[in-house]
Amino acid sequence: MLNKQNASEPSLSNNLVDVNEKYKFLKKIGKGSYGEVWLVSPNSNSSSIKSHIKQYVLKRLDLHSSLNNPLQNDIENAEREAKLLSTLKHPNIVSYIESFRSNDGFLNIVMTYCEGGDLFTKLKEKKINKESLTENQIIEWFIQICMALQLVAYRLYTIVPCLVKYIHMSTNWYVKLDKKRFKGETTLEDCLVSLNVLCYILLTMAKLRALFTPFLAKYIYQILRKLMTQLLSSSSQQEISVQFQVITKSQKTLVNKDIERAVAVVQTVIGLGRTVRERKIIPMKYPLPEFVLIHKDVSVLRDVQSLEDFVREVCLILLLSLTFIFIIKGLNVRESESPLTTIDDVSIESEDVHIVYRVAKQTQFEATTEQGFVVLLDYTAEAS
Repeated sequence: MLNKQNASEPSLSNNLVDVNEKYKFLKKIGKGSYGEVWLVSPNSNSSSIKSHIKQYVLKRLDLHSSLNNPLQNDIENAEREAKLLSTLKHPNIVSYIESFRSNDGFLNIVMTYCEGGDLFTKLKEKKINKESLTENQIIEWFIQICMALQLVAYRLYTIVPCLVKYIHMSTNWYVKLDKKRFKGETTLEDCLVSLNVLCYILLTMAKLRALFTPFLAKYIYQILRKLMTQLLSSSSQQEISVQFQVITKSQKTLVNKDIERAVAVVQTVIGLGRTVRERKIIPMKYPLPEFVLIHKDVSVLRDVQSLEDFVREVCLILLLSLTFIFIIKGLNVRESESPLTTIDDVSIESEDVHIVYRVAKQTQFEATTEQGFVVLLDYTAEAS
């Protein structure tokens, strides 16, 4: 019934499955630009399929037609859909059976068959027959939809923390620390680069938030769309609304581990500076003379030095001093020693030791420590 793969066509992967050996094709129930939807029944020799279920829906997406055209996004979306369906088990969500690539060049997704059709089909039938839905039927369908969405909502805890961190990093660090670049106080090229990066961040954020805060995401996207000529000139339905956008994939080539490490170090240092100010009840708007940072790792100090201007600007200090040599007499901790000591038959490991540094004499400096950092802040406010 289905043609085998031509010899001239490229092989997609090894150990491809012959779909005709697994399923018997009963009738075609749908067709689109991405491929076809078939009603199938498992062959008796297919041991991987439950025998008591007689019919399934088989979605087939043509991989060959996507090699040289934009339909590659459809294939990627279908693969993500299959992975998502495999994790969802709910009576109001279509059950996932399996997915595989066949030797005729198709991606196949097998799901349970809903004999009553989908909601769109039901509404279309009512419209053709000029019939109205009963209130009880609407309530029943609405409850089923809500119960299915509830399952997805319970998984938000895996996404929301990362999304909140992304927003926090964008607003409290990138935007706040790049005000001069945005205003063009550096160079024109630097200003354009920073604004383009900000636009990319906001656009990505809108796409990610469309699933969780649809109205806010749509509002942000419509504003950005007016600023981007390629989106504004496009009349395709996909570009009109953020809900039609493909979820942005992670681009690992854009990740710079050195910058991420340096920014994380600077965030810790700035946090320690704020801690000292709060302890001495000194507002952030008051400039202070000196900020001394001590650490045993010279590479950490280099990271701080590379972003020294940011530290001085946020902490509002005139002088940033970096010190590498730091020795504590009488304490010789080797990583191989375990335990360090025993107190009342309780072993004390290195992770149980917390060292607190304080200024021994009364000076103008206040000290604080965290994660191996020692910060000394001259809390004498500048008279100027």
